[in-house]
Amino acid sequence: MTVLDTFMFNQFPFGHICHLPNFELVRGDARDETLVAELVRRHDLMVPLAGLVGAPLCDRDPAAATAINLDAVRMMLRLASPEQRVLYPNTV
Repeated sequence: MTVLDTFMFNQFPFGHICHLPNFELVRGDARDETLVAELVRRHDLMVPLAGLVGAPLCDRDPAAATAINLDAVRMMLRLASPEQRVLYPNTV
């Protein structure tokens, strides 16, 4: 399992799983196409969890919200092959 995170909120929610042998933590941005392309090539399932969550945060920076919450996911889908799967959690 690979987790890509910017740590923009100075949190570290992965402490309890970092010791697992198949865990990899990558500091980076889901909008970085070169990095995302390299990570996508190595995995058969992607779960895009990067996002600016909540109306107040999205209203503060609508350009970043669109770039992270929509454009980065579209990019990942474009980079993925038809054999790869994406599990997209959402609230509707």
